[in-house]
Amino acid sequence: MTDSAHHVTPIDLDDAGPAEAETPEQALHRMIAVTALGTTGVHKLGTTAARVAGALRTAVGATSTPGIRTSTTDAGLLVEVSVVAEYPAKVTDVADHVRTAVQHAVGQVGDEAVTVDVAVTDVHGPFDEADEARRQAAAEKRKAALADARDSAKAKAGEVRDTVADRAGQVGDALKEGADKASDTIQEKAAQVADKADEVREAASDKADELGQQASRKADELGDQARDLRDEASRRGDDAAASAGGAASDAKDAAGDLLDAARTRAADALDSLSDASDRAGDEQDRDRAETASDASSSTRASSSTSDDVVTDVPDGTTVTVTVEDGDTTVVVDTADDARRDGDTDDQGTSAR
Repeated sequence: MTDSAHHVTPIDLDDAGPAEAETPEQALHRMIAVTALGTTGVHKLGTTAARVAGALRTAVGATSTPGIRTSTTDAGLLVEVSVVAEYPAKVTDVADHVRTAVQHAVGQVGDEAVTVDVAVTDVHGPFDEADEARRQAAAEKRKAALADARDSAKAKAGEVRDTVADRAGQVGDALKEGADKASDTIQEKAAQVADKADEVREAASDKADELGQQASRKADELGDQARDLRDEASRRGDDAAASAGGAASDAKDAAGDLLDAARTRAADALDSLSDASDRAGDEQDRDRAETASDASSSTRASSSTSDDVVTDVPDGTTVTVTVEDGDTTVVVDTADDARRDGDTDDQGTSAR
């Protein structure tokens, strides 16, 4: 092995990722990076573009290790490593040394099978020193720019955060003020509604009292009218009863007067009839004397017949005299008897 094979390049631990890992995956990536960088013949990890991208991610706070990628497969853990070889080391030897060292290091921290794939992306030598210097300067410049950008982003983020906080405070104050105003308005409206309700309740109570008083007065008036009507009806009933009693008494007196007059007229008629009866008896005696020869037949004929004598008397009184078998019957009908109501039977005066 030549002296050039033993050339050792100082390790830049910044290329191995963040020193304080936040996850187990970041810790594994840093261990693999440090192991690969410590292998003889390895100049850098990953490609130039990968290193620039890793630097950018680190500048903005994202963790990344360029040239290192791990994944889990059915065969176990797969580790992919990309390196830049240092001239004049053999590329195959560098790849084998990196594979062995990484597989040994990962195997110490896990029990699963480990497969390591190594890719040599470039070779660095003396001919690259000028370019390397330029690249280093550019890298430093990029780092400074990234640091400035990061600081500016942080400052801008702080300003935005302060602005947002102030705006949020203003919005909160406005919302609180609006809520207070709304609460005051609601309370005022509620008080107005309560006052209105009290007014309506008082008006309703007054109206109810007024209606109650009107109803009471109306009931008293109706009661008075009913009592007046009752008294009037009672008074009229009493007057009607008194009138009916007087009319009945007058009718009774008139009926008594008519009966007395009829009796008087009947007595007068009877006197006249007595004279007529005497005359009729004399005529009958004369007839009996003339028909003495036919006494038996005349007697039978006389026994089966009767003579009626109707005598008119003054003042509308009719007197009927009936002589039968030696008996004389007198019936007297007066004009007053014919005018009487149907409440009583016709009255007549009879004398035998």
